[in-house]
This record gives sequence, C-alpha cells and structure tokens, in this order.
Amino acid sequence: MKVLVVGGDHAQKEAIEHSLLAPGESQLTLAWAGTVDECVGRLSNGQRPDVVLLDANLASKNAARTLAQLTAAGVRLPVVVFCSQETEECSLELIRYGASDLVARSELETPRLKQAILNSAERAFREVDLLSQMSEFAVKNMIEGMLCADSQDKVLLWNPGMARMFGVSRQDALGRTFSELLPFTRNDLKCIAEARTGKTSEGPVHSAFLRHRNNHARFRITYGPLQSSGETVGLICFVREIEILPELPTIEMMEERLRLVSDAIPNLLWLSDHTGERVLFNEKWLQFTGRNLSSERGKGWLENIHRQDAQRFWKVYTQALQDRQSYHVEYRLRRADGQFRLLLESAAPQFGPDGSFMGMMGSCNDVSETRFTQHRISMPARANANFTSTLDHAPIAIWKLDRNLVIQKANPAVASQLRMQPDELVGRDFFSIVSSIPKASFEAVLDRGERIQLENYPIVLPQSNGAQKVFWDLTAWPLKDDSGTVMGVCMSSSEVTERQQNLQQREDFVAALVHDLKTPLIGADRTLEQMVNGALGNLDTGQTEVLTMLRRSNHQLLSMVQNLIEVYRYEAGQPSHSFEEFDLFEVLRISVRELQALAQHRGVNLVESLPKSIARINADRLAVRRVFLNLLDNALKFTPQGGFIRISSDENEETYLVHVQDTGIGISDLDQGQLFQRFWQGETGKRYAPGTGLGLYLCKQIIVAHKGSISVSSVENQGTTFSVALPRLK
Repeated sequence: MKVLVVGGDHAQKEAIEHSLLAPGESQLTLAWAGTVDECVGRLSNGQRPDVVLLDANLASKNAARTLAQLTAAGVRLPVVVFCSQETEECSLELIRYGASDLVARSELETPRLKQAILNSAERAFREVDLLSQMSEFAVKNMIEGMLCADSQDKVLLWNPGMARMFGVSRQDALGRTFSELLPFTRNDLKCIAEARTGKTSEGPVHSAFLRHRNNHARFRITYGPLQSSGETVGLICFVREIEILPELPTIEMMEERLRLVSDAIPNLLWLSDHTGERVLFNEKWLQFTGRNLSSERGKGWLENIHRQDAQRFWKVYTQALQDRQSYHVEYRLRRADGQFRLLLESAAPQFGPDGSFMGMMGSCNDVSETRFTQHRISMPARANANFTSTLDHAPIAIWKLDRNLVIQKANPAVASQLRMQPDELVGRDFFSIVSSIPKASFEAVLDRGERIQLENYPIVLPQSNGAQKVFWDLTAWPLKDDSGTVMGVCMSSSEVTERQQNLQQREDFVAALVHDLKTPLIGADRTLEQMVNGALGNLDTGQTEVLTMLRRSNHQLLSMVQNLIEVYRYEAGQPSHSFEEFDLFEVLRISVRELQALAQHRGVNLVESLPKSIARINADRLAVRRVFLNLLDNALKFTPQGGFIRISSDENEETYLVHVQDTGIGISDLDQGQLFQRFWQGETGKRYAPGTGLGLYLCKQIIVAHKGSISVSSVENQGTTFSVALPRLK
C-alpha cells in the first residue's frame, strides 16, 4: 500500500517513517510531497497513492479548498490529516470538508497512525467496490436507455435498455457513432455542444419508426459530459421513451374516412396524420384555394394563410395537437381569386378503435361577411340565404349583437349550447341569458374596436331545475360598417366543460397523491433522527455524516411536498391561516439560525442586520416563516462559495419592509417578469439548481393573502434582492 505524505518537518517525517516502516514491514511504502500543488500535480499525472497523509498546517488557511483540490484530483482518494491538537471543532470542520480521519501530531509514532491509514484505505476500497456494484446493476437493469460515447462520438457503452428500445445489440453498437445508430440526434447539435463544455441539457422530443417493433415511438434524450480527472472526454446520454405511437394510417384509410364524412359536412374539410401534417383535403377546399392535393399536403397549404395570422394559428394548432384537444381559431386564407377570406376553423382529434391517436379532422367556414358589414344583420333572409346556410351548418356557436348587446342573430349551435330553442334568443339582451360574463368585457370591443378572448370561463346557465355551471371558450370582435364605425359585436363560443373537468380531476389527483406522500416522508425523518441520536448504537463520524446528509435530503423533499400541498390549497381558495400577533424580527432571526449550518457548509456568509426593536405584526407565523426560509434557501442555492447573503429591514408608518440580498448569479430582466409564475423556472436556474418552480409562486400567494407585496431587483452575475412588505400591527 502506497502512502503519499504531504508536508511535515524533518522530525515529523522521521516519526512517520519510524511508525510505518518497522523492520521487516513490507505492507506500506512512503512517498513525499512538499506542497499541496506538488501533490495535485502527481495525482493529475496518474501517480495515485492509496492514501494521502496531509499536514494540517498546509490546509490551515482554507481547509475546504485544500481538501477539495485533493479529492477533485483523485476521486474518492482517502485523506488522513495530522494536526497539532485534535479538538472537536477542528475535527468536525476537516471531516465535513472531506478528510477521512484525523491523527494528532503526538500520535505519529504510535500504532494509531498506521491503524488510521489502514482503516481509511479499507473504507475507500469498500465504498468504490459498492458503488461499482451499484452502478453496474443500475446500468444493466434500468428501464431507460443509456449510452456513453468518446470524443469522436464512438459508442463505448450501450446498455440493455438501448438494445430493447432500438433493436440493436451491444455488440453491433460498440464502435459505431451514436448519430449513425440514432439519426434523429443530428438535430440536437446544440445540446451535444453544451455537453462537451461540461453542461447537462435536455433535447427536444423526437419521433422514430422502430422496425423491430413495427411501431412509432417518441423519445427525449438528456445529454451530459463524460468526465475523467476533471476533463470532459466524451458524452453520456440517457434516453427516455415517452410514448408509443401507432403506425400511420394508410392513404386508403384516410380516403375512406374523408368519403364518409365529406357528404355530411358542406364545408371546407381536411384531415391530418398523427404528427399534425395535413394529408387530405376535400374537393370543396381545393375549389376554394384553386390548388391541387399535392400542393396542399403537409405544410403546403400554409402558403396561402395571411402572414399576420400564421404565428397565432400555429400556436393554437400545436397546443391542440399536444393536448389531443378540439379547438377553434380564425385566420385569413387566400381564395382562388386572390382575395383573403376570414375562415373560422374547428377541428377535433380522431382516435382508432384501440384508442390510439390517428390525427385531426377539421372544417372551415367563410365568416368574412359577419366581420365587416353591419347592414347584413338586417338584410332580408332571402337575400342572405347563402350566408345563413353557412351559419346554420357551422359546428361552433356564432352570435351577432347590436351596440346595446341585444341578440340579432344566433345559429343553431348557440341554441344547443344554451339548452334553448333558437326562436327564444333573437331580440333578447345577451346578459339576460348569460349574466356571469361582466359587461365591462365588451367595452374593449365597442369603444376601442379591439378583439377579446376568454378561455375556460365559468358560465352559469339558468335551467328549469336550477342553475347549471359550465365552461366556455369565447371570442368577440367588432362588427363595422363601410366607414369603419363599430355597429355591434360578433362572437363565437364553444363549451369546454369536459376539458375543464378533466383538468380539475388531474389537479385533484395530484393534490391527493402529494398529500399521501407527506406521511411516509415524516416517518422517514423521525427514523433518521433516531438513528443519528444513537438508537441503533454508537456511530462513527462518517456514519453520522452520511445519516445527516440523508436527513437533509429528506427535509428538502418534505419541503417540496409541503409546497405542493400549500399551492393546491391556495388555488382551491382554501388556505389554512391561523393569525396571531408576534415579533417578525424574531421569526427572521430564527430562520437565519436554522440555515446557518447549511450556509457554512456551502462556504457562504449568511448574516442578519435587523433592528433591535420589536416588529409586531398580525399574521400566520408558520406561513411567514415559510416565505423567508424559501427566500433564504434560494439565495443559498444561487450564491457560489465565498458569497454573501444579508437579511435586513426598513419600516414606515404602514409596513415593515424586509430585504433578502445575495451576491449570487442574478436573474435576467426577461426572467424577472415571470419569476412568480406557477411551475416556472429560468434556464439559468435550471442548470444551476433545478427545482419545482413553486417556491416563489407560493411566497407570493402567502404575502398577497396577508395584504402585503413581494418584489425583486437583480443584476446578472452581481446578485439579487427580494423585498417583502407586510402591514404593521395597528
């Protein structure tokens, strides 16, 4: 066993040789390094000993940095430190920073030194062997695919998960480039480049046809650096199979679907495949555009859409594809005579007998006339017969209101949506039927000629057996005469109650699941606490440190679960607050003390600069404490070693203003505008310290519920300050 001694004077070296190199002893060999830099140089050049024996004087100025240098140069290298006196404070600090054992200088000539070296080497060997076994088991048995490639993209590792997903054995994969095996990764050049610089990133979703399984599937790949001795030498990729898709329906199947429905719908009709590419258009569509089928297929039909409407349309369309949901949208499309006509498009997802998604089916109505001419509202029915026919067959509810918001015309879909007869609607005030929509919503349409859109809006409909609550998507735009004067309102609406109920069921399920997770986590925390306190017997320093780390991780998970529970309570309008009078500054000081150990562990200076006076407020003590623990914890996550965090306070006659200031990585101006949104986290934050995106959202909900406010100011690479205002007790 080779021991590298770093530092030490002449007398200490003689004591070490006398203790470790006894006559006839061949178990240990010694090598010497005068400085830490010399030791790191040897480790970097591959001269790895079994144990490093370090003079504490070389690490006295910055023990954390010195031990970090050694462990980074030699991964899992045991380091035994000898020091002047082995105080408890000194021992805890060195062990926390990575030392495997400590020996007092007075013990250099005793058997204690040799025993410490042998024990450290044995623990390191067991740890490496255990980790090796765990890694091998995980790689072989993980459901996800995993591959490693060298700097030339040649595959070095191809686990059974990859063989199962892509039908390529390990023997056939090794030595080939992963872009050859997985051609769709050629679109992930940005992620691959980031991985080569040491960053981890997640690529987009890819679709691929798997011949060995005779189906399509969707995959997402996470790219990361493959490192050795601190240098990136290749890539490591984790491949997740997101969804198995059915084979594309054949053209014959598409034509059969079109033939069956085209006779029943006198509108422009189209069909798409499961990717959203439009594959068939009916004859009415082709006559309208004056183009042939091959020109329209795929994205060819988009050449005729008005460029001002293209981006808005594409956003609605891709979201509907992703959610497998129906939608309606308006856009202008060039007709065969060169004129742009306003179309109202409605589409719905199509599913096969086995429930698999086959694509979308949509129909379009030309609603140009309703948008621009008011006089058609009062035209005789015979003169407007063609237009009325279009409205009557539209699959979406269309309304026309005058400036007083009295219903002038409504198609049969409106009556169906309201559970009424069509002749009951014309001439009635809109709000006498739909009273839950505020009149102020239409001011933008009538007064400023703007367009409004309401999504998932709750509507209360009067019924003979009592009121019924449903949900609508509603769009309203101005009706103008030839001079541009707003003469009324045209409106489209569709009922989305089932969609809203599905979303609510999903939310309720997640809320129940999160709540059920809380109990086992609390049980685990109590068990770990008992183990740390010696319930299973005395523990050595290393075991205590491991259990403490496990308990800290469990605390973080428990905090995330509690955040989720609180978020669902606030969104359900049922926050559980217990108001009482207390000293705000006392709660802040306790919060700082609670996180002081974590701050020291991360090498961050956490201080409080609070007035010595008492700040009396009337609030929920636990909720307020949660806010400031969250803000301080965020500051610790995003402040690098050597940084500074301060909590301070100002006050005026109405409020106490608390500032949490750090010297961390900062937040971009763009990200600051979205910081308090639910489930949102900036790209920089995701790379630095991934989270749920709920902490700041919950902080704002709590502070607003206490009639306060929260704001942020930040400069990238300089730091961030969160300011919380809470009302004073009057």
